[in-house]
Amino acid sequence: MNNSDYLLGLDLGTTRVKVLLVSPDGNVVASADDDYPLDRPADEAAEQSPEEWWKASCKVIRSILARPDIEPEQIAGLGLAGQMHTAVFLDENLQPVRPAITWADGRSSSQAEKIERRIGEKNLLEITYNRSLPGFTAPKVLWLKENEPELFAKVKKVVLPKDYLRYRLTGELIADKADASATLLFNLAEEEWSDRMLKLVGLTTDSVPPLVESSSVAGEITKKAAELTGLAEGTPVVAGAGDQQAGALGVGAVKPGIVVSTIGTGGQLFTTSEELIEPREGRVHVFRQCLPQSWHVMGAMQAAGLALRWFKENVVDKAGGGRFNYEDISELASKAPVGSNDLLFLPYLTGERSPHLDPDARGCFIGLSLNHELPHLLRGIMEGVTFGMRDSMEVLQELGLPIEEIRCAGGGSKSQVWRKIQSDVYNRAIAKTNIEEPAALGAALLAGIGLDLFASEPGETAAQFLDLSQKVTPTPSHVEVYDRLHERYQSLYRVLRPEFKELAAL
Repeated sequence: MNNSDYLLGLDLGTTRVKVLLVSPDGNVVASADDDYPLDRPADEAAEQSPEEWWKASCKVIRSILARPDIEPEQIAGLGLAGQMHTAVFLDENLQPVRPAITWADGRSSSQAEKIERRIGEKNLLEITYNRSLPGFTAPKVLWLKENEPELFAKVKKVVLPKDYLRYRLTGELIADKADASATLLFNLAEEEWSDRMLKLVGLTTDSVPPLVESSSVAGEITKKAAELTGLAEGTPVVAGAGDQQAGALGVGAVKPGIVVSTIGTGGQLFTTSEELIEPREGRVHVFRQCLPQSWHVMGAMQAAGLALRWFKENVVDKAGGGRFNYEDISELASKAPVGSNDLLFLPYLTGERSPHLDPDARGCFIGLSLNHELPHLLRGIMEGVTFGMRDSMEVLQELGLPIEEIRCAGGGSKSQVWRKIQSDVYNRAIAKTNIEEPAALGAALLAGIGLDLFASEPGETAAQFLDLSQKVTPTPSHVEVYDRLHERYQSLYRVLRPEFKELAAL
């Protein structure tokens, strides 16, 4: 890169959009973000307006370019990342026919079951390498077909969030293989859309965009987009990837042996494989990585940081008048002993993905007594979430994937208490990354790779951004406590699973 060049990386998240301005030497020069609502018009619904995404994205880009030391012509390129699985339905004029149905929408449980029943679990795994869950795109398409047929009849294209945003920026409708691989409409081994899966939900290959690599230049900023964002007309826009794949690049986890434990709204524990592994009942997800000839193997929890936020907002804040922030929460949790006096929390507030694939699972505290106080409950939530992450780690080990180092990221990594819990539960040293917005940084790096602005390999390029000096190591006595409790945690789910199903049927 020239010294005057900068890259922009934008991450279109579930509740906010983030953009980073990255300098040639790898420094984040500036950042901006803006929120948008997650609408819940019905039970289990979670929808968003694509127009709100567009307005917020224009706003944050303009905010970056308002700096007096940055000229639009200095932006060498823009890379995109975004929330995965969310379905955007476009008509013949490429206008949304309805609000986007997000990954967090749970209304398509019956459609997810129907897809798996019609095609068969074995065939589904052979094609997509994943099981059918309500969070994926394909069940949402089938839900629309069955519940809003008049709107489905108008649908000409189904796209993912960042691909819709790129269309607004460039006028080009393109999809990347990494993000597409998480739709349940993609043949992972052949790296192309699956005719069979598309047909199953009422679509054809004409219903989805053409596919490119994540680092491919997928268009240029149009005159209209330049007026709205402040970017120079003709600025290259690179395809990008889903937020998880881009985030893996952002924290340098694009080679085997590096595992990332991310506790945000959900929880993700992922690594990169250079071989396409057998899915083994689909207990973890297997997607394309944002770099060629590599795959993103991920365990995913529905409610990780979300579980703590739920408890904070509905219990702690209401009892304490809203005076606690997350630093206070972490400090309170530190006052409880390791193991929270044998209090266990199952964090299945919205069902669970890895490794149980159980939309009916629900959250609960087990072992409550008069000896438990607020610190025990808070620490118990942190421990329960981490036990769930360990479940996914054990599946990675069963698959024969190497675990040489663990890096933690996301909001949970900001808590010293939660970092220590992770180290003790995993019985491994953990390094905190210094990257606050890994997906946005990964998007910027993809732009640089696509424009051939870096001299080094992608993994080496990412490494120059990282500071992994904040490390925590496990304490043997803590490990012993957590090993015992994790065994009980797993046993409790097995015992309660039929009860969860009965409750869901009431």
